[in-house]
Amino acid sequence: LQQPAEEVMVSTDENLDQLREKYAQFAGSVNGEENITVLETDLIRIELTNKGGHIKTVELKGYQTYDSLPLILLEPESSRFGLTFFSKNRLINTEDLYFSPSTSETNLTVSGDNTMSFSMRLYTDLPDGEKNLNSYIEYLYTITCNNYLFDLTINLEGLDGVMSSNNNYMGLNWFADLRKQELVQDQWNGSTIYYKYLSDDVEYMSETEDDDEQISTKLKWVSFKQRFFSSAIIAKDAFDNGKLTVIEKKDHGNDRYLKTMSAEFELPIQLQGTTSIPLSFYFGPNKFYTLKAYDLDLERQIPIGWGFFLLAWINEYIVIPTFNWLGGYGWNYGIVILMLTLLLKLILFP
Repeated sequence: LQQPAEEVMVSTDENLDQLREKYAQFAGSVNGEENITVLETDLIRIELTNKGGHIKTVELKGYQTYDSLPLILLEPESSRFGLTFFSKNRLINTEDLYFSPSTSETNLTVSGDNTMSFSMRLYTDLPDGEKNLNSYIEYLYTITCNNYLFDLTINLEGLDGVMSSNNNYMGLNWFADLRKQELVQDQWNGSTIYYKYLSDDVEYMSETEDDDEQISTKLKWVSFKQRFFSSAIIAKDAFDNGKLTVIEKKDHGNDRYLKTMSAEFELPIQLQGTTSIPLSFYFGPNKFYTLKAYDLDLERQIPIGWGFFLLAWINEYIVIPTFNWLGGYGWNYGIVILMLTLLLKLILFP
């Protein structure tokens, strides 16, 4: 009766050895059961998965698609996020590994003026296979109510000797298929990647063709922009060596997605002691004053004639406030645009 148990134990040990060959001190986090934690405010609903510790789904409240469905910016089938680095000469991708959540609660809500923090930790292994609670990668999410922007701080603790000693950087990879939110689509609908240099202007990639760029200059943020909504990742310091890609979806048998967008960066790290990498995400509407309030030049994703001072001034201080004022009456955008056009004609051609 004992022999089968011994055989199972040997098989398990052999399996662990095989995992260590591939995943080094992260072998204990390869197998697990996926669990979802929901973070919710009055504006946004976020699902986090313990597999990879990252954002799985983002839903904007108060908005719907053209066919009256919930407005989803990210979804599990079409988005990825992970860190890559070398450990014992093995390439590790955190997206493949199971993190440990800071609480067993699966639904967390923040309201009023409150702020909520929630973390996922990827622990390394002790020699006996147990988790080393003093050695981990942590994703610390901090969310404030009534805000489309929230923080993600990546903390590295006790990883000296776990990551390769010559690692001065770790990779960050973000990928998403952008869902179609409108009934009528055209290639000039403004869907592309916008990015801001650390100490310079905002640039954007092609809106009508596939495009890719390798950027050696430091970046402040990168945004996966659609006509009315954006998904942006923002560095408190900077991203290094960005590789950005936009690919138009050409599979006419699947009209669910518009474009594929990806961003790859390098994050500078220190393996001695604790390293903290503060980032932020913005998932929300492309409303001029909402974006401008963050003082990050995110509003420059909205084409109001930035290259011409007078045109930009007129749009920012006359056209946009008037548009918002008319929108306050509860009219749909078609009527608002018609009324705005009539008002401008009356002013310009009395």
